[in-house]
Amino acid sequence: MNEPQLEGTCTELAPSVTIKNIQPIRESDSKLQQKADIRKLVEEPLISACERLYDLNLCTWRSSANFQDIAQGHGVISIDFPSLSDRNKIIAKKLVEEGKAELFTPEEPRLVGLIVPLNKASTVAEVSEAAFQLVRYFKKQKMTWATKYSLGQMRNWLKSPDKTPEEIAQENNLFYDPETQTFFLNEEQCLKTKEIIIEDEK
Repeated sequence: MNEPQLEGTCTELAPSVTIKNIQPIRESDSKLQQKADIRKLVEEPLISACERLYDLNLCTWRSSANFQDIAQGHGVISIDFPSLSDRNKIIAKKLVEEGKAELFTPEEPRLVGLIVPLNKASTVAEVSEAAFQLVRYFKKQKMTWATKYSLGQMRNWLKSPDKTPEEIAQENNLFYDPETQTFFLNEEQCLKTKEIIIEDEK
């Protein structure tokens, strides 16, 4: 696969900090719901890569790059495979063929794991750059994995047919989009689902 030529670089990190000093974040198995979650749920070496994936509207589920990964020689960023665009599925499979990623349950893939090489001497900055170079292959896609509910669904579930959408949103900590009559977890996800994606031919 040809090296992608995209703008952007990884976050500048302290070069002296090594992976053996990075503790695991147990919540890193959680699905990201907004960009602000990344710095809470993702270990420092993978923050830039996961932010890039989120900007591209790819859904990440699990990431790991800490001292516990030294034994296996690599960290991982797991991406929800079914939610990938056709183009990004091809890219993901190509990375698997090149040994840069692996498909979990290949017969019916649910997750593709990007393999981020590391060892006990690896610095946080080196691992961050390696992860960022992997995610550069992917292209921006339409966001299809946002959690959302229709007005009818919410009224049925809450058994509150007379409540206004605004009341439902406020009481359940949701964002309501009157244009589509849809509830989202937050405004950020609503806006991302409305992005117009123009794919280039490169």
